[in-house]
Amino acid sequence: MKSLKTLFIIGVAFLAGFIGSAQNVESYTLDNGLTVILDANKNDKHVFGSLVVHVGSVDEKWNATGMAHYLEHMLFKGTTELGSSHWEEEKKHYDKIITLYDELQKATDEEQVKAINKKINDETKKQSQYIITNEFSAAVQQMGGKYLNASTGFERTNYFNAFPSNQVEKWLSLYAHRLKNPVFRLFQTELETVYEEKNRSSDNLFMDFVYQVEEVVHGADSPYARPIIGETEHLKKPWMSAMIEFFDTWYVPNNMALILSGKFEVEEVRPLIEAHFGGLERKPLPERNPKALQIPSKKIKEKYKLTPYLVGIKTYIIPNNASLKETVAAEFIGNILSNSFETGYLDKMYADGDVLSAQAYFQESKVGKRITIEYVPKFDINQFRQESLSFTEKMVLKAVDKIKKGDYDAQQLENIKTSMVQNFERMRETPSSRVNLYTKLFVDGKDLNYIEAYLEELNAIDKQYVTAIANRYLTEKHITVDGEIGRSKKKEEIEKPELDPVKFNATTHASSYLDTWMDSEKGNTPFDLFDPKSIAVTPFQDKVDLHYLENEQNDLFRLIVRFGAGNKKYPMLKYATRLMNNSGVLNQYTADALKKGFGDLSVSYSFSSSDNYTYILMEGYDDKLGEACQLLSRLMLIPEITEKSMEGIIGRELNQRNIEEKSIASVQDALFETIIYGDKSNYIDRPTNSDLIALAPSELTAVFNNAISHEADIYYYGRLAQDEVKNVLTKNLAFGANRKDRVPLQRKAFRTYDKNTIFLVNEPKASQAHIYLFIESDKIPLAAIPGIEAFNQYFSGGFNGLMLKEIRENRALSYSAGASLGFPTKRTWNSGMTGYVGTQADKTTEAVSVIVELIKTMPEYPERMRGIKDYLKNSAEVDLENKGSYLLASENWKEMGYMGNPLAEKMTAYDQLTFDDVKKVFDKMVKDRPYAIGIVGKTGDMDLNQLAAFGKVVKLNKAKLFASKK
Repeated sequence: MKSLKTLFIIGVAFLAGFIGSAQNVESYTLDNGLTVILDANKNDKHVFGSLVVHVGSVDEKWNATGMAHYLEHMLFKGTTELGSSHWEEEKKHYDKIITLYDELQKATDEEQVKAINKKINDETKKQSQYIITNEFSAAVQQMGGKYLNASTGFERTNYFNAFPSNQVEKWLSLYAHRLKNPVFRLFQTELETVYEEKNRSSDNLFMDFVYQVEEVVHGADSPYARPIIGETEHLKKPWMSAMIEFFDTWYVPNNMALILSGKFEVEEVRPLIEAHFGGLERKPLPERNPKALQIPSKKIKEKYKLTPYLVGIKTYIIPNNASLKETVAAEFIGNILSNSFETGYLDKMYADGDVLSAQAYFQESKVGKRITIEYVPKFDINQFRQESLSFTEKMVLKAVDKIKKGDYDAQQLENIKTSMVQNFERMRETPSSRVNLYTKLFVDGKDLNYIEAYLEELNAIDKQYVTAIANRYLTEKHITVDGEIGRSKKKEEIEKPELDPVKFNATTHASSYLDTWMDSEKGNTPFDLFDPKSIAVTPFQDKVDLHYLENEQNDLFRLIVRFGAGNKKYPMLKYATRLMNNSGVLNQYTADALKKGFGDLSVSYSFSSSDNYTYILMEGYDDKLGEACQLLSRLMLIPEITEKSMEGIIGRELNQRNIEEKSIASVQDALFETIIYGDKSNYIDRPTNSDLIALAPSELTAVFNNAISHEADIYYYGRLAQDEVKNVLTKNLAFGANRKDRVPLQRKAFRTYDKNTIFLVNEPKASQAHIYLFIESDKIPLAAIPGIEAFNQYFSGGFNGLMLKEIRENRALSYSAGASLGFPTKRTWNSGMTGYVGTQADKTTEAVSVIVELIKTMPEYPERMRGIKDYLKNSAEVDLENKGSYLLASENWKEMGYMGNPLAEKMTAYDQLTFDDVKKVFDKMVKDRPYAIGIVGKTGDMDLNQLAAFGKVVKLNKAKLFASKK
């Protein structure tokens, strides 16, 4: 289950060392009220920028919900200058469309609605001859921007992307321009895209339960209890004038923050911000009077049959006017229950196999604060069902009672403080995470001084006070919501109206604004490419090398041990590594005691595996590296796995299998695997349930021991000197002798097709049709990669790629659409094109026809090459956020066949690219190759005869996508 805390920006913990680094963060306000937060850091590789508007779904009028989210979409459509070839002519149709939407609000019957929508569609088609689509995203692409997106929450809307450090002025000018005279063009076609987004969310098996929990907590009349995306009735009859009013009211500088974090010079940036944003007009804001959450006057318990398996939620309300000291204590309580060192009471329940999952966290919004506990009962492998919610609830309440009794020692308290500190320190390593922090502060109305105040309270907190707060708020007067197995019978779907596709004439040129913007000064500061030679590699032991890279940001280390064998060699390894995470040390430590031992050192650790490697990750402070390696060595050499812990791991796997045919997401993934790998799909080529139940701990211990007996590499990223690291590891990290060679890289063979094939899986409960594409292609020499990168950007490069342009922009068939060629690790492996489109079931044939047309006859827009080439060159600086990430990235470069940083070789090739190179890739790698298309959806709403025109139709029963569960 996806944690409910994803509905909120996470709470923030602060560390002692942050005060020094926070002095580099500057916050000030322009004369017009715009808040500016500048966080310059020379150690970053690029800049992450965000424009935050302190407005969200809770600020909408009750008769026009969904406007905050929909407005977020519309602010990518351009302005009177950006996105139009002739604004004066376009405006005539734009104004008529606004008037027609006003008429739509007054329509009282279906026929009126259809007639008005038809008129809107006609005007949109006339308007479209002047529209140049996706110019905003084209501009971001040209500057090398990545991760362009936006999001809407209850209380904020933010627009963001990463970009190279030499593009700051262009980014500022573009983000300021989008606020000046925006045009909400293509309102109708984008609304259909939002319909798809709404339908897609309704396929999530937990979404109805999430809404219900929020309604119980906030009350049915609270705006926090309604979907952020909007009520169905309002999406069916949107109100364009209401959106324009919403923008004019809330999108004002005194309700916004501009946040930059990364590699830039504050003195250079400050006047640029004034120049581009200082002219925005300040306006008075409406008064907000949100209803604060109240502590229940009695115990509240509700049950809803809305989840695929049993789930429990407990919520303890903290008064909205609680002091900072109380707030810190409440967050601290959440960490006593579960934390990053996995030493909390709920963590122990998970490690022992008493629950499928359990976690606690602190949440804060404008209307209240709360401690939330989520728990999923254990899956009993003997009875093949979950234990009861009531039984699991009793265990959770016992954990809560321990906090109220102060049943933990002083060392545990200090460990929890440290875990909160480390989480934040890790977050501080990346510009995007820091921007999330400052966004939270701004929306909550807190300035940077709050950091020091919070820190002081955290440092001063003691057991006596935490115990007092626990007894004050963790009472019987709390809210419990049980999710029982079932599904809503009132599932909402929005059927899109029958409208003509919108065609665009102005697609072969840019607006005068974009032409000028692209020719403007890009910046004179080139960025430095990472040199893999800066990673020092020395022999550590026989068939074990040490890779060293200095961390210049903080005193934390990251140690990765990678062994040269994985799941392909040892199929049961993925279960073995999961169990190692909950293992003890034979005759020395129980699993719980071992977690505490690592926690006392302020070190976290984890085991994992992939097709070709086994990984151990350990993180903590450098001064504890040696002691942590001693514990890790014991765990690696003599692990002890209990039957109970093993039953917990196997139970989680069986529980997931038990619902996979009910889960549309699992069915989608299983079909995708089937069309690519056939009977080697991960859902088919796997142990049966009986095989899993019959496993003994000793078998999995042996599998793990075999995996770590192969050649290994140690990757260290930290502050210690290279010689000191080697000395510490030599004394404290034990490796067995007589290591075996690493296993050659392997991957599953592609399923072969000699004719075009359409696979259909009927899913009557799906709100969308999910369409997958697979084409096996050729091997890719290194020299061909720049051309294929250009092709992928052209064919599927976000908003400007052909897939989104033709399927979403031109026809409003999908919320998401894309298809690209992959880059195999080995030069001897064939590549493959994979893609996805989500649409309504009755639009499936149309969507498939567009996909097939694109892979048969690729439309040609040579003028896009300038932006694509600039993107490939400029985006190089944005690829990796953290310097430590280069340790494994450089290994991947070697495996692909590069001698150094690939960009050093590719930059010249990017300069020489032409559109002919893109066409050659298409002709050689995609065109005229047999394809497989997999579709999950309501086949009863699809025209199967028309689908047959695109290939042999094969109907698959859902059960065929999964191996026998016996």
